[in-house]
Amino acid sequence: MAGKESEKAGEIFEAIVKDLASDGRGIVKHPHGRTYFVPGVWLNEKVVVKIKGIKGKTGFAECTEILLASPSRINAKCQHHGVSLGKCGACPWQFIDYTAQLDAKQKRVEKVFSRLNLQDKVKTIAGSSNIFSYRNRAQFKTDGIHIGYVSSQSNTLVPIQHCEVLSDYNKHTLQELIEQLPNKNWQPRGKQPWITLDIDHDVSAQNISVNKRLPFKQANDGQNQYMRNWLANKLSVLDKGCHVLELFCGSGNFTEVISEQNFECIYAADAAGQAIESLFLRELRGVRTMTADLFKESEFAKILNKAKQSEVLVLDPPRDGLKVKGDIFAKKSKLKHIFYISCDLATLSRDIEAFVSHRYKVLEIQPLDQFPHTPHIECLVHLRKKDNH
Repeated sequence: MAGKESEKAGEIFEAIVKDLASDGRGIVKHPHGRTYFVPGVWLNEKVVVKIKGIKGKTGFAECTEILLASPSRINAKCQHHGVSLGKCGACPWQFIDYTAQLDAKQKRVEKVFSRLNLQDKVKTIAGSSNIFSYRNRAQFKTDGIHIGYVSSQSNTLVPIQHCEVLSDYNKHTLQELIEQLPNKNWQPRGKQPWITLDIDHDVSAQNISVNKRLPFKQANDGQNQYMRNWLANKLSVLDKGCHVLELFCGSGNFTEVISEQNFECIYAADAAGQAIESLFLRELRGVRTMTADLFKESEFAKILNKAKQSEVLVLDPPRDGLKVKGDIFAKKSKLKHIFYISCDLATLSRDIEAFVSHRYKVLEIQPLDQFPHTPHIECLVHLRKKDNH
């Protein structure tokens, strides 16, 4: 049998899809043993794939034929859906029944936390009530002639006429933007291939945000309300005399929930910017805003010192997670309850392992599907400090 080094681009082989990668691609094995990542396939499908490239111990391939299709395979609703160059690729799982999507996400969360022996703490994933027309924000790319998204694994702009996952409001905005084409003001400068147009329910085609990302907000209103309700229920049974520290508070999506629970003192921290300024102006009851780069040790330490009486920690970090932890685990820390809202399983698992190693017990892991038709998974985790005796 030839070795792995004999494999080359263009070679075709048959395989069974054994697993799904974190980015949603199927995982297959070459007869020689090398692992290949293949988009547009599903668990247990028998496929013919063609090697596109090899990098180290893994490779990349494309599906050329499906010999045995998954019973969960369906026709994608969107005409722009696909995995080949020139197709959108933003909803890579749209070819699979939604029940099967949820099952795959559930199993992935259980698998990740089984490494920490926490799989029994994982609740049933909360699916989205709307699997289309749910997205309240998006970022388009435009070269002044076309408007759309970027094709997966490329720098190719894919012109679109509609987007099935956008909310009705944003679908209307998209149509108005298309009507403005061609637009010299949207032509990229220098070597830039395109410019960005950010939309949400607070902007219109007339006041579009050009080359400037809008302040962060949860993109699925229904699922955001689920998360807010989850946090409110958890906080409702705690002593309202507790001080609360919220990290990565943004413009106050969860700060508002904490404030409504009438806690005596709430510290809400995030980097200076439009979001934290907006939160300050809201004057929520009991809330004291603090600005700091929470990925810098020195600034993180100052926040912890100011909020050193806090017994409750709420955090909703970006994908990097709680990369800087400072003195959170110091003996002098009074933190008893942690409510961790995560958009990245890898960094969440890393951080939960750190909390567990410092005498925090995981009470619940609640997966949530924020983005149907994508491999993205949100998780809500409740931890409590173990008694000292």
